[in-house]
Amino acid sequence: MGKRRNVFFYAAMSLLCMVMFSMGIRQAQAASGGKITVSVERFSLGQGYLIEPTEISFTQGENFAQVFDRLMKQKGFTYRYNGRLTDGFYLESIDNADTGVLNIPRCIQNMPSVPNWDGTKVAPPTNENHTGNLEFPALGEFAYSKQSGWYYFVNNIAPGVGFSGTTVSNGDVIRVQFTVYGLGADLGAGYGESAQALKLPNRDAVTRKLAVMNGRPDSLKNAKWKKAYQDALAAAANLDSTPAQITAAERALPTQTKIDQWLKQQADSKKYTPKKMTLKTVKKSGTRKMKLTWKKVSSCSGYQIYMSVKKKSGYKKIKTVTQKKVTSYTKTKLKKGTKYYFKARAYRKVGKKTYYGAYSNIVSLKMK
Repeated sequence: MGKRRNVFFYAAMSLLCMVMFSMGIRQAQAASGGKITVSVERFSLGQGYLIEPTEISFTQGENFAQVFDRLMKQKGFTYRYNGRLTDGFYLESIDNADTGVLNIPRCIQNMPSVPNWDGTKVAPPTNENHTGNLEFPALGEFAYSKQSGWYYFVNNIAPGVGFSGTTVSNGDVIRVQFTVYGLGADLGAGYGESAQALKLPNRDAVTRKLAVMNGRPDSLKNAKWKKAYQDALAAAANLDSTPAQITAAERALPTQTKIDQWLKQQADSKKYTPKKMTLKTVKKSGTRKMKLTWKKVSSCSGYQIYMSVKKKSGYKKIKTVTQKKVTSYTKTKLKKGTKYYFKARAYRKVGKKTYYGAYSNIVSLKMK
């Protein structure tokens, strides 16, 4: 950023870090490694998530700067910072993080003016009066406002220290957010007495559930859950969402237990469901009799045979064959002059559960 660097902003943030360090910082050590939930958000600009909620593992004693650096590399992002990953880390800018399209939430546009470092009044930015982002498409300090930059919250609390000042603990929800006005006041925090922070609903619960689904992408194959996921993303990303809307979005998402149970059911179904049957022939085998033959299906317990006098409807089960080695069945007591249609499916019993294969092709014959 060079000459554009706002000396006051950088000095203030540095001073804040030193003060907070002297007061003692959050240093709760995890007994061992674990997982935390991390998201990178541009909600103040109306640009949604840069990185959707993600579960990421850490090792004992790691600070958030180290975890953040690993996450950014995994997601393919580059960024600029001051300090070191182990000490004094300050996030300046993330490359290619700005779409350039603003949709600043109404709650930010309605915020009161606040004093700037030079004593002048600064009004909140709007989609019409923003001053722009001279480093576009990078997104960092002073983009669109003299009071903007990257902020972060740990379990819905702004620590007030650099990323390296927070030692992560199992189960933490850490949201990296872009502040466009009030040095964090638009996010519910803020530096200095002049910051009149917004009161925003806690998004940690919905963020954690979204991360669980993100880490289990097959859960989105459940149509109901996929819609709930998309709705929750939209609600969480909208700073104008009410507490009731955030709560409703979170409750519509499945719990981790339900997801894991459903995924196990899907895996078991894939593992144990027999292959589709293939009917070979149906032939007259005597007076009012027809013989049906099929190809043997491996890894099944038996077969179910269905019959109808209509090709597309009316099928009823007429026989359950309980041995997979049997590959024929003779139907008796048929009516002359009637055309019969047959289909079948294999089944497999595993414990108390039965898995059914897809229905076979249809074969037919008129009883003469």
